Amino acid sequence: MEQQDRKFPYRLCVVKTSNNDLSKRWYVEFYVWDENKGKLVRKQDFSLNSYKTVADRLRRGQEIKREIDAALKAGKIIKKVDAAPAPAPVAVSPAPGAPEITVDSTLKEAISFAVKIKTGSLSDRSGSTYRSIKNILFSWIEEAALEDLRLGDVTPGIMSRFFDYLKLERKVDNITHNNYLLYSRAIFNLLVRREIIEKSPCSSIKNLPEQEKSHVPFLDEQRLQVKEYLELHDPQLLLFCTFMYYTFVRRSELRFLQVKNIQKKKIHIPGYIYVNGKKTRVSKNGKAETVVIPDGLENVINELNLRNYPADYFIFGQKGQPGPKHLGLSYFSNKHILCLRELGLNDGQTLYSWKHTGVVKLYMAIKDIRKIQQQCRHSSIAMTEKYLRGLGLFDNEEVQALFPAF
Repeated sequence: MEQQDRKFPYRLCVVKTSNNDLSKRWYVEFYVWDENKGKLVRKQDFSLNSYKTVADRLRRGQEIKREIDAALKAGKIIKKVDAAPAPAPVAVSPAPGAPEITVDSTLKEAISFAVKIKTGSLSDRSGSTYRSIKNILFSWIEEAALEDLRLGDVTPGIMSRFFDYLKLERKVDNITHNNYLLYSRAIFNLLVRREIIEKSPCSSIKNLPEQEKSHVPFLDEQRLQVKEYLELHDPQLLLFCTFMYYTFVRRSELRFLQVKNIQKKKIHIPGYIYVNGKKTRVSKNGKAETVVIPDGLENVINELNLRNYPADYFIFGQKGQPGPKHLGLSYFSNKHILCLRELGLNDGQTLYSWKHTGVVKLYMAIKDIRKIQQQCRHSSIAMTEKYLRGLGLFDNEEVQALFPAF
């Protein structure tokens, strides 16, 4: 055990190589003083397992050892949870009421600051995602004994260890990894824009390859089977599916749909609305948009007299009918799962399959990609083409039908 005239003891890193066996987990082990427990605690870093050769793992192990050993010798400990943070010497662009953040602030302080700023202007769901990312980052920071790491000392190598941790310890898939990377970049980019740091430590970290999402529409017989079941057992869920089928509107947007949004020939989707005095984002990009009301949906709207309810009522209110209070985000998804389970349908369909089914039906009827783009509210034709290919639609039918015989 080395102390070197320090108040707190520590043990330097040891790279555990499992006798250079690549089939086993390697790790870097060290001991750091924990003020909460009043003793040395063992910590392990498994990030070197992302490397596939003995030489690369040995090299990365020595890099991690140098970083952690230097931090231990500089006085790194795990501080008490209630310890007051050191005052920041210089404030840079603080938000009103926010803590002062500089390069000398800890990484945890900087993340908390950025997440607080980001969530102040986002929907409840997006804000919740940022808070989840923050909690996972904090868990990793504590496990890696980086509580005292200065924001100015955060490097791409250090952040790479976080993403190694996600893959190796939390076993996240590539899509989830890339989502974490997207939100982490947003956190550090905010600090860059406020001139607190010069460059994001996540900017050089690459996305992992993703398998393109599989969109599963309903077959005709399945569509009729679900429709008949819901007519008897859950008319409100049937109405929700009907709106999604005809309008391609997202479930998060549908739950905030109000009577006043149903216009003569179009449905208005607001960017934001106020719910219980709180500004709440409705559309994905926060911009007001419209979609066409097809005749089939118009007939349903008239049959149920939906335009006759008070203008500020939510179409999908409590007690199975329009009302002053909207339902929760997962309400219809959960009921839809139970419906499919009851019918024994397990071919991969979800609530969003009603949108996919509507797109398939409309494309087969009109073969006009521009009109599909408009109803889907895609920002580009390329986005629509990718979506249609995911549905197995965008085949070259002329080549198939008109190719001359051999």
